[in-house]
Amino acid sequence: MPDYWVDTSVLDEGMKGPYGFDIAPRFWTMLDELCADGRIACPLLVYDELQGSVEIMAHWARERRDSGLFVEPDENVQTIYRDVVNYVADQYPDNQSRRRFLEGVDPWLIAHAIVTGGKVVTLEQRVDNNSKQARIPNVCAHFGVEWITTYQMLRELGVSWTR
Repeated sequence: MPDYWVDTSVLDEGMKGPYGFDIAPRFWTMLDELCADGRIACPLLVYDELQGSVEIMAHWARERRDSGLFVEPDENVQTIYRDVVNYVADQYPDNQSRRRFLEGVDPWLIAHAIVTGGKVVTLEQRVDNNSKQARIPNVCAHFGVEWITTYQMLRELGVSWTR
């Protein structure tokens, strides 16, 4: 079972920023290797979200559609997904943040991590508990799921690039 469940933001923003295909190609081959080893995965909805990204990112995802990187939710994940959705619907006011959270990959990401005992990897940062914004780290904390940044994941995996 995957140790790390990767959010769309890690891939999409990574490609646009510090891990551009032209700047850090090793990052992307490392993701392929980690996927092949069963260490990382993404909910299937990440694939769908990446299809709305820039074409180079959408193409990258299409090339990996059946690689095992994008995982369909099983019955256990679907059950926990409902728990996550219910919690967010109960705890956060009906605003754009809550709607975006509930309509996207976020509840699936957390549900997969709960079921597999994995960590969520995201670029989102935790907000104050009184915030009216639903954020992955806050919801993870409620469910006892560890969330980390891309850099933390790379350090935990002992990844380094040398020339």
